[in-house]
Amino acid sequence: MDALPISAAAKEFIAQNYKKPDWATGAISPFDASFLYDLITRERPKSLLEIGVASGTSTAFLSSLIESYGRGKSHLHSYDALPYFYAKHDIECGAFVKERFGKLPSNLTLNLGVSSQDIPSVVRGQKFDFAFVDANHDHPWPTIDLLSVIETTAPGSWVALHDINLPFLSKQFPCYGPHYLYEGWPGDKVTQIIDGGIRPNIGAIRLFSTKEESIRAALDCLAIRWQKMLKAEVVTAAESIIRRTSEALADDFLAVAARRNVGGANNLAMQGGDIRLTGFNAWSRLEGSPWLKPFVLHANPVGNVATTLSFEGLQPDGHRRVVFPAVKRCSEASDDILLKIVVRGANGDVLESKSVVFQDDQPKMLAAALPTGSAEPICVDVTVSVPDSATKIRGAWLHFDPVYCS
Repeated sequence: MDALPISAAAKEFIAQNYKKPDWATGAISPFDASFLYDLITRERPKSLLEIGVASGTSTAFLSSLIESYGRGKSHLHSYDALPYFYAKHDIECGAFVKERFGKLPSNLTLNLGVSSQDIPSVVRGQKFDFAFVDANHDHPWPTIDLLSVIETTAPGSWVALHDINLPFLSKQFPCYGPHYLYEGWPGDKVTQIIDGGIRPNIGAIRLFSTKEESIRAALDCLAIRWQKMLKAEVVTAAESIIRRTSEALADDFLAVAARRNVGGANNLAMQGGDIRLTGFNAWSRLEGSPWLKPFVLHANPVGNVATTLSFEGLQPDGHRRVVFPAVKRCSEASDDILLKIVVRGANGDVLESKSVVFQDDQPKMLAAALPTGSAEPICVDVTVSVPDSATKIRGAWLHFDPVYCS
């Protein structure tokens, strides 16, 4: 994963061109705008797609940005499913654009009341070379939006995602869609470096060289338990978009939607298996199924039995990996925290082993491969510990979002 420091040119451009109306909520910040400046001026796209207009803060900024280098040769196509600003229904969607410029700029086409699933039929074969997704943040909506991006945007293009760390920066907004998509993307991605250790809230993923590869990556993200159920017409539209590329992938999507769109039960958890916690201590928390509810594992002192959560007797049932979508270290931990994930076969043989060191409270998405082509049950061990040199275990815990399989 790459990271972009904020350039001097970005700071100068933001100082002159970034504006935000007092009535706007949820808009990009100057930091976010700096990231867009540095990435877009590096790539210099000519046809940009924006999904999610809202107040129009980002739309106005992007219009100014592409004019600064495109000189009329770059164009922004902005879409929003609503005709009005989501936070204030008496304000037109994108109202700040006209407030900022007096009229719509010539390098902007504003499309209101158009959902992301309708974009492919609206553009009719037109190809974008950059996209910015900042619409509904509840999972799986950003990934559903991405399917339309994949269909209408050239392979290898960059897709910027806003609010990738929103749940961790603003706990009143537990919307994990951008976070799951960014952290779980298996291809190239880039985020931002901000002085002072400030956590960035924007990043970008790069589409693969083929639509099939990008769709497969999107399907892996869709396997995470959905925060919002999708209407039947949305599922049908997404299926139609995928089927233009691959019948098999469209069928895979319908299978994922059938599991995820009925309350979020995890298919692998339904295949049996036991949950066992060894090295239990008073600070660990396991309240209900870890497939459905968050849990906390606290390390034990050096020399004691390690704290391990085991998923035993599981049937892979065609799944390819077990995923921990968001693992976060306690911000008050006195030392590094070690996490080890081990996949074992029925005879105890180690099939996959992965170790990660948590040195700060930045959330991580982790995955371990599952055996393919085997009907034998498996076991997944999740162990939390501290380094041998640690003398204290204050705050030595990791918080896990519910586990899922894809």
